Amino acid sequence: TALNEIEERIRGLEAGADDFIAKPFSDDLLAAKIRSLLRLKQMRDDVEAQRADFTNMIVHDLRAPVHNILGLSELLQEGLTGDAASLRLLELLDKSARKLDRLAAEFLDLSRMEAGRLKLNLHPTDLVALAGAALDHFRSASPGKKLRFELYAPGEPLVLEVDAERLDHVFTNLLQNAVKFSPAGGAIDVTVQPAGAGARVTVEDKGPGLPAGDEEAVFEKYIQRDPRQGGVGLGLYVCKAVVEAHGGTIRAENRPNGGARFVFELPRESPDGASGKANPEE
Repeated sequence: TALNEIEERIRGLEAGADDFIAKPFSDDLLAAKIRSLLRLKQMRDDVEAQRADFTNMIVHDLRAPVHNILGLSELLQEGLTGDAASLRLLELLDKSARKLDRLAAEFLDLSRMEAGRLKLNLHPTDLVALAGAALDHFRSASPGKKLRFELYAPGEPLVLEVDAERLDHVFTNLLQNAVKFSPAGGAIDVTVQPAGAGARVTVEDKGPGLPAGDEEAVFEKYIQRDPRQGGVGLGLYVCKAVVEAHGGTIRAENRPNGGARFVFELPRESPDGASGKANPEE
């Protein structure tokens, strides 16, 4: 820039510039400045990579004993068929362990996304079957509220090139939210339908709906619809990242007759470069 006053330099740096070079300038000075900034960038990248590796290691090690707890809980439940009190305690233990596992998975996905290392393992997948499996899990895992789960879908498979494990995580988060905010005896509806060359999935509940103006904010990091419901506010943020990694879109809205509606759309094929097997150790 031709601006050379100290006030202009301060304004430029405060506006976000990494450096400020006034004309006329020396080629050697410009090259030295660039080398200096590149070194700083490399240092920041190295620190971020180390932080991501450390987070991955901690979360990975944490999930192993949690999975052991879940496995032992299932074995104990099978052996205590006549002891209602003990079974109830084991159900609570199982529920808490699954919640801890979900939180660990969300932190792991967050770390990968922020480090640019979230890769998709794409395979032809039937979205109808994927949605049905997720609903079957919640039917058996949410007996207390006596919720009704309904799937509306074509009578034939709807196959897309997607990462089935990641999309199952999206279904799980959206259904978990719907269960949290649904009244006892309420209904949760999931619709899977073709949309252009891809597909559209809708998850609806009959709960209180979204606060006015929060339709976009619910997808931000650490935002919770109701802090009293627990969690750390990463579920919907991860959902958005996974859907967008597939080249799709996701939105939230209130139903006209009450309740919340989450809609995500996926293309037939994910963007080039999105494919690739994720490292199971990450």
